[in-house]
Amino acid sequence: MALPAAAPPKGEYGQEYCGVIYSYEGRYYASWPAALETRRPSAVNSDFKDCRVPKRVVDERGRTAILADYHTHPWRYSSLSIQDRWKSRQRYSFRVQMDTSCTVQMYIPYLEQERPGEVYVRKERRWVLIGRVMNKDSGIIQTVPEDSR
Repeated sequence: MALPAAAPPKGEYGQEYCGVIYSYEGRYYASWPAALETRRPSAVNSDFKDCRVPKRVVDERGRTAILADYHTHPWRYSSLSIQDRWKSRQRYSFRVQMDTSCTVQMYIPYLEQERPGEVYVRKERRWVLIGRVMNKDSGIIQTVPEDSR
């Protein structure tokens, strides 16, 4: 969140960043963040953000494995967008999103499985299930009641 415009002054729209999380010898690392591009795909759709995450990571220490992608939102208390949960956008075993209030959410899409995707939020050093994505094509989230967590 220290990158240019990642956490702009109140009332201003900032820059979103993305990258991948990879493993090397059992430890996890994040690639350097790249700025998201904003483009208008058609007159019908609103602005569309796209990030080109690397298909591979070259680490001079040796062979790596990409496990997830991540991106930031330049505003406080931001949840994963419906587009972030679309089946067509899932490439890895999980997805992480961070915002300027240090809220971290994770989506596990369970690629190639019939079970629903799961959305978690990081609270007090643990992951708390907050929703399930029953229809992975649409990405619509079904909230998990607090008493069921």
